[in-house]
Amino acid sequence: MESSPDDAGAADATRAFLGRADFQQAWRDALARVADQGCRELWFVDRDFSDWPLGDRATVDELTRWAMGHRRLVLLAAHYDAVQRQHPRWVSWRRQWSHVVQCRAADEADVEALPTMVLAPGVLALRVHDRVRFRGRLSFQRADGVRDRDDLDAFLQRSSESFPVTNLGL
Repeated sequence: MESSPDDAGAADATRAFLGRADFQQAWRDALARVADQGCRELWFVDRDFSDWPLGDRATVDELTRWAMGHRRLVLLAAHYDAVQRQHPRWVSWRRQWSHVVQCRAADEADVEALPTMVLAPGVLALRVHDRVRFRGRLSFQRADGVRDRDDLDAFLQRSSESFPVTNLGL
């Protein structure tokens, strides 16, 4: 049987999730752990974040708790249309924490291969392996975080700044 984050004292703990509700609970558990343990960088990666609970009050509270200090949150997506429509609470939080948050758009050639993941180097790696059924795992193994960071670096090198905090028009 796999461990939950609550008993994840061992560096090799992992937890599988099956389905959207399990994914969202794993996401909440991951954010709570990151807020408790802290880490300098946090990465969210998805095509559009439409199935993520970004706009939940608990999410915003945990991100606020994590962001205190010298932190950096990077989002990588194909586009941010769904974020603007579905997660207004997070968009508002982002305005207040714009010095911490960076949003990047994946290169068009990478969109289909873009993973769905949360990465907190040295703390955890959450990865969805099947987007249709929302199957994946939350891992506290350093090796998983290193592998996911290597995968992510290739996408980031070809990405560009996106989703400005404010839109200035003339």
